[in-house]
Amino acid sequence: MKKRINSFIGVLFLLTSVAYADTVVDFGGTIANRTGMKIADVTSLSQSDSLTLWFAAYSPTLEFLIRGGYNFSYNQISDPAIRHIPDVQKFYLKGNIPTTNLGLSRFGYYLGRFQFRDSTGLIVDQNLDGLRFSFFYPQASVEFSTGVSILPNKRSNPVLLSKSDQNDYTDNGTIMGSPRSVGLLQVAFNNVFQQQLTIIAGFQEDLRHLFPSRNISLIPEGQTAINPSAGGLVDMQFGGFGLRGNIYDGLFYSLFGVGESGRTLAYITEAPKWMLSLWTEE
Repeated sequence: MKKRINSFIGVLFLLTSVAYADTVVDFGGTIANRTGMKIADVTSLSQSDSLTLWFAAYSPTLEFLIRGGYNFSYNQISDPAIRHIPDVQKFYLKGNIPTTNLGLSRFGYYLGRFQFRDSTGLIVDQNLDGLRFSFFYPQASVEFSTGVSILPNKRSNPVLLSKSDQNDYTDNGTIMGSPRSVGLLQVAFNNVFQQQLTIIAGFQEDLRHLFPSRNISLIPEGQTAINPSAGGLVDMQFGGFGLRGNIYDGLFYSLFGVGESGRTLAYITEAPKWMLSLWTEE
């Protein structure tokens, strides 16, 4: 006999918005609790508590946000170690500036910790520390982002590409994320035969060799001894495209394709990934 008992308690203890002139200030927090009990051959307990705080200020051309908190988790079966996870999830300054210079209609930027995501979501989709510049034209847009993944907490923002990344993730003495740099370029054309075309290109570069405390399980190039508990640096490059639009009255599609290559102790390639979605709208 198996029986599962779950309880969830969420408390929104502060939510305040203050408007002054063209600026809106918003701050608040949440407390959430999730407790579970599984009754089978062995009774097991799970517990998760989280505290989230945020502060944001908005104006027509500028946005500032900081959001972070603390999470406690314990699962008697899948993860018996008690986890204390403090983290700053978002911390950025965002600009959105209307302009007619150089044929632009709008210029935008991010600076700080924010979400990096390619248009497919198949390659990059995580919070990183870095910057982004966006150039919006009447019929196209160009966006370039670059950042690093070492500062966010590894538990809330994991990057697991190499054997060393996996070793760090299971090492309780390592708190920060995988030391990597990421670059992403996206170019979107709004009207190509009445379809939207997006082209993406990017890279992820392994920076582990620059941090002596993080390269303990790193195999240097040229080493011939077999060591199954370690691995080499993992660098990767990727590119792809996306198409979306209207096929017929009320029927829409989205088609994405992405190809990858990379280097560890040898050059590697992967088969392209494809994703097709169809939906209707009334």
